[in-house]
Amino acid sequence: MSLNIPVLASSRWLRYFVFLAYYSMQGLPLGLNMISVPAWLIAQDVPRGMVATFAAVTALPWALKMVVGPFMDRFSFLPMGMRRPWILGTQILMLLSVLIFFFIRDPLEQFWLMTGTCTLMNVFAASEDVAVDGLAIAIIPEGERGRANAFMGAGQIFGMSIAGWISISLLNLGGFPAAALHMIGALVVLILITILVRERVGERYLPWTKGEANPNTIEPEKSVITLFKDLIRMSFLPMTMLLMMAVFLHRINFGIYKIWTNELGISVYGYTDEQVARWSSVIMLVTAFMGLAFGPVVDKVGAHRAYRNILLLGCCIFIFTYPFVDVVANPWGAILYKFIGEIGTVLLFISYIATAMSVCSVRIASTQFACFMAFSNLGMSAGSAIYPMVIKVTGLNGVFLFLAAGYALAFLVMTRFNLQSHKERLAKMEGH
Repeated sequence: MSLNIPVLASSRWLRYFVFLAYYSMQGLPLGLNMISVPAWLIAQDVPRGMVATFAAVTALPWALKMVVGPFMDRFSFLPMGMRRPWILGTQILMLLSVLIFFFIRDPLEQFWLMTGTCTLMNVFAASEDVAVDGLAIAIIPEGERGRANAFMGAGQIFGMSIAGWISISLLNLGGFPAAALHMIGALVVLILITILVRERVGERYLPWTKGEANPNTIEPEKSVITLFKDLIRMSFLPMTMLLMMAVFLHRINFGIYKIWTNELGISVYGYTDEQVARWSSVIMLVTAFMGLAFGPVVDKVGAHRAYRNILLLGCCIFIFTYPFVDVVANPWGAILYKFIGEIGTVLLFISYIATAMSVCSVRIASTQFACFMAFSNLGMSAGSAIYPMVIKVTGLNGVFLFLAAGYALAFLVMTRFNLQSHKERLAKMEGH
């Protein structure tokens, strides 16, 4: 196979496009699980505890990404690149898992089959995310990461918004078999992109085509034991622990927020499940494009500073909004508030993943970054799980102050973060 297609290592704009596409794929199951299905369940008067169970269980694979990270850092087929074989394999497995949707005829009677299938989708999407993040750390120059992460964040939100918009209509029209069709089409396109775009010059498109490992590809760690030793040492570095604490706190907020806004929209403001899903999708899509403009800002001011300042801004917004609950309860006020909240979510996502990449070692990038993202998604699952308890204590309105407190704690943690001292410690550990 001989094609004159640029490789990721040599084309900045190709990197932006491909990482946007990869993250769009990850957004497909997230849009289904975080927007469409919860809104549909709430509209069907499903008990709050069952909705929270679905949200918490389907999010768990994103909290367990560290399980696959070591395998990706230890094993690969270098003639196809360090990460691309894993990316292609997980995309194919995700496509196969979507086919199970054709056997789900009654989601309420088949609750655990529905939940299990959505969770399986997330297993493969989260695994693909680990490989993509490892590739990003290895191939994107540090001065370009803010802009690249803006495209990655926009891609994930684009996938979520499109899946959320389309899936809710298809669920109401023909159930899960109908919802599977658009996902299959999107996955086929993304698989073709992965096949055609290589990491570096000279590599193979597929295992049976011509090509060889590029000399610039970093060799995988030879020993799993050494890999885990390095991971443990780096995980207990002070700045690593601070960043994990901060993201866990802010993602607890997100796990609560994503269910809370659906319940507000349907139970308080009187929207239908389709209206909530469509408004959420439109707002997320708009904020994704706004996030693209934020990438250069992250590169200029520094990812960790941007992350810290947005946490403070989020705290201030929730505190300011609380006295005006009656205004927010207006349906149009609710849409404006949702818009502001989604902007904050996008900016936090972009600045956090850029910060996490800056503290990772390239040699064990998949494993280490997976740990950062695992803490992020474990926090989201925890937030979804405790949502019924939070509501019981605070009521729907009191959630404003609960979220403000979470952002305030995360901000205080990040005031102790020092990237330069971390890089000096990391250089000493790696013998540079």
